[in-house]
Amino acid sequence: GMALPPGREDVRAAAAKAFDSALEDILPDGIFAKTLSIGLEDVPYLRTSRRLDEEEEEVEIVYALTQMIPCEDADCADVETLSAEAFEAARDSIEVSVADGTLDDAIHEAAVTYNVAGLEAVKVNSESIIVSEPNVEILSASATMEESSTRSISTKKIVAPAMSVLVVIVLGIYVVNKRKRKEENED
Repeated sequence: GMALPPGREDVRAAAAKAFDSALEDILPDGIFAKTLSIGLEDVPYLRTSRRLDEEEEEVEIVYALTQMIPCEDADCADVETLSAEAFEAARDSIEVSVADGTLDDAIHEAAVTYNVAGLEAVKVNSESIIVSEPNVEILSASATMEESSTRSISTKKIVAPAMSVLVVIVLGIYVVNKRKRKEENED
């Protein structure tokens, strides 16, 4: 059937899903994105009547990227190499996708998918990107997958419970700017 426009309190939740989906589009496989806040408000607790498209010209997006990497051995002796590689791959993907416009395109596509009109013309400000050093945690082979799921991240059962797993979490920030239609129409 036809998609109904989201209710007011759902606008930011839908926007968060759109941002998550756009990031996952441009990132290497196996990295899960979770938008934590849009503007000054935390996503899970949003109850707001303000529409995104009525907001400031600039909106700051804070997100977390989580990657679970199976270790080569039970002790995760290769932890530093693995986490550094994962972090660099994620950071490089974001920087490249912002520079060449693919993140903007991914956000615009996701805006249509999730029915968030306010995101259909936004542009990521390339100077606004901040990526934190990774927070690395080792889940030993004896740790159950249930324990990892309490961290509110989707494991999608990509690892066997008998393996030690490296959980790499990176926090990042970027700012989206509204494009002014007027300027687009000028030659």
